[in-house]
Amino acid sequence: MQRDLLAPPKIKPRKYGWIVLGYSALAVIVNGIRAWYDNISVGELLNSSTRIAIVGVAAVLVYRRLHRAFLTTKIDHRQTISLTMLCLAIVACWGALEFALNWGDRIGSVMPWWMLPMMIAGMYFNRRIGNSLHCPKCEYECRYDDPSQVPWECPECGTIWRGRLLRGRRNRSPKRIAAVLVITLAFYFALSPVFYMGYLAPRLPTSLLCGMLYAAPTSSYTAWDELATRPLGDWGTRTMAERVLCLRTGRHDSGQGTEWLEKLEAAGSLPADLLERYYHEGFEADLIVPDRVKVGQEFTVNLRVTRCSRGGRNNLGLFFAGYTVGESSQPVGRRNETQWAFELRPDYFSRHRDVLPQTLVVEQPGEVPVRVEYWLVCLPSFWPQLHWQENGTPTMPKDALWFERVVLEKKISVN
Repeated sequence: MQRDLLAPPKIKPRKYGWIVLGYSALAVIVNGIRAWYDNISVGELLNSSTRIAIVGVAAVLVYRRLHRAFLTTKIDHRQTISLTMLCLAIVACWGALEFALNWGDRIGSVMPWWMLPMMIAGMYFNRRIGNSLHCPKCEYECRYDDPSQVPWECPECGTIWRGRLLRGRRNRSPKRIAAVLVITLAFYFALSPVFYMGYLAPRLPTSLLCGMLYAAPTSSYTAWDELATRPLGDWGTRTMAERVLCLRTGRHDSGQGTEWLEKLEAAGSLPADLLERYYHEGFEADLIVPDRVKVGQEFTVNLRVTRCSRGGRNNLGLFFAGYTVGESSQPVGRRNETQWAFELRPDYFSRHRDVLPQTLVVEQPGEVPVRVEYWLVCLPSFWPQLHWQENGTPTMPKDALWFERVVLEKKISVN
């Protein structure tokens, strides 16, 4: 990177503010798009957007202060200020994207923050010292005392250098390069707990292990397995469980933490309210029907799934009892096979998934209710079969961990 770190910044604070404003607005738009696809709550969306705004405002204020300091400080200190301003731009851009793409997980899980020292080193390797002038291509020193006598081309390589001369002699040090590479690797490993948490987890005290997993919940399976063997107490259990539940945004679970939560459930250590929240927040669906239809006209209804989280070891299944129209007690579209989560879950780039479509007909005018009935069941395996009883309800599997009946109803106008 050819950059004169002694030259005044080309971007004025006002222009820099507009650039940060545009970039922050783009990050907020990305934030909103991801919230739309992942069904993020309004509160979480506002929280993430507020963080983006704070990062942008802080970047502009610091840049303004550094710009003023650059113009008033000694020439020996200008390189440090110039490097700081460049790093500030990187941190501001990456910080906005981090909060736009990352929901509650550890900082550094989206943007490659470990590369920051390497990028700083790339600028630092090309730093210049002194006040001499050099060709931008071959580093030939311009020693003309009278600026009017400086030729248009470099005598050494023939490059047009008038107006492009770089101030200061380039200074490179192999020891400095090696030191920066070591720091870069240290950053990489420090921000990637997956490399060391498995080894450290058995050797850490419980309080420190909880703190590290709270800050980096996707760090290591073995670390969560180790936490499952530690007595946490009521406060510790609730704190860590709520952290895992908060990460279950959109269509997906938090992976390692979910398995730890399920182990607490199997041991009977999970509070009842958190257990109920774990199951209820794992599946969300809505009944989709047309607003108006004509008497005797066929229309299609379906179940729109907006959330179907992936469990760690437990398997979510749906026993579909069918649709009913009006006062009819005879369901239509009942399924004799269990509908599993992988058949119901929205695709990665879809906000919902329409499943279990059925064609219905209404023979009477007026406001007619349409209902859908299904049972949600959580099982440790895919082996249990679905059996319907004579009263229209399914037989609850013996090894079911959770079993709940759900009825949704909407009215349509028939004329």
